[in-house]
Amino acid sequence: MTTGPFYPPGAGGGTPGAVSSQSLVYRKGAASGGNVFGDWPSLYAVASAMPGVKNVVIDGSIAPCDVPAGAYSLDGFCFTSIQTNGSPASVLTFANGATATINESMVVGYGVTLAAAAAGAGAHITIGTGAAIQLFGGATLLGSAARPLASIGAGAYAIVLCNGSAGIGDTAHAAFTIAGACYFVLLANSTLNANACTGAGSSNALADSSSVANSIIGGGTVTKLDDAARMNYTPTTVANWSGVAPTSVANALDRIAAKITPIP
Repeated sequence: MTTGPFYPPGAGGGTPGAVSSQSLVYRKGAASGGNVFGDWPSLYAVASAMPGVKNVVIDGSIAPCDVPAGAYSLDGFCFTSIQTNGSPASVLTFANGATATINESMVVGYGVTLAAAAAGAGAHITIGTGAAIQLFGGATLLGSAARPLASIGAGAYAIVLCNGSAGIGDTAHAAFTIAGACYFVLLANSTLNANACTGAGSSNALADSSSVANSIIGGGTVTKLDDAARMNYTPTTVANWSGVAPTSVANALDRIAAKITPIP
């Protein structure tokens, strides 16, 4: 796991705590001024009026950051952090009574955790049909003992792309309740933890060999991106093969093994 400071896109690096003037900083408890906001409602009012991507930096170095009761749209939001990956100061918790929708897309990166409230019932975030969520750089989505973080309704489907040690769930609590379908793409040491999904719908995963998909429900499947059966094979010398040459690595290996069997 990376342990150094993380910077949002455009931060320029250099000094920990430095952020781009194009980013909105949520530093709860701070005096609001410039691009720094000490409370969520003030930040949301500005962000929701911005066209395109809304880069929001989570900085709970003064007080834990939360989303208070209210209704919000998270379309176009890109959450990042300047804190150490996995730091409590990188957690954004949805309070009881906070609800949100994602009908297009949302990005969570650089070690930020979005977490459900410890009390109440029902998912905080409703994900609409065709919506996409991207997690990268150690980002995490967490449910709680009381409630999941997000829901996908009956007849709806969504895609969640996890890259760079991103994670969903904590093995004990559901992060997603799914009545429709969710398709997870897991790359570069990402994890869909056990019990991360619940509901009458289905979850499916497309994963590379470094990633783990442990919460497949409703008859869903896990497809390995780098499985030998999915890797094309083109012989350098076709004459080395009798009959029709194999077209996949799996088929080539099976034919070689059959020729030299038994293999010690």
